[in-house]
Amino acid sequence: MSLKNLLTVKEVAALLRVSTQTLYKMLEQGQIPAVKVGSQWRFDGDKIKTWIDSQGDARASGDN
Repeated sequence: MSLKNLLTVKEVAALLRVSTQTLYKMLEQGQIPAVKVGSQWRFDGDKIKTWIDSQGDARASGDN
């Protein structure tokens, strides 16, 4: 994970076009890859891109 590639909750919420509340719910349920730094969540941009791609695959195969 590159420190330059870390995204904030607001950045990932905007990328996914969901509210920050929705993103926090996803985090609580372990649905999205992230790390907690102190009291704040951070996301590896590459892992988020991979996760997004895998979500499309899951929907196409009916796993979701």
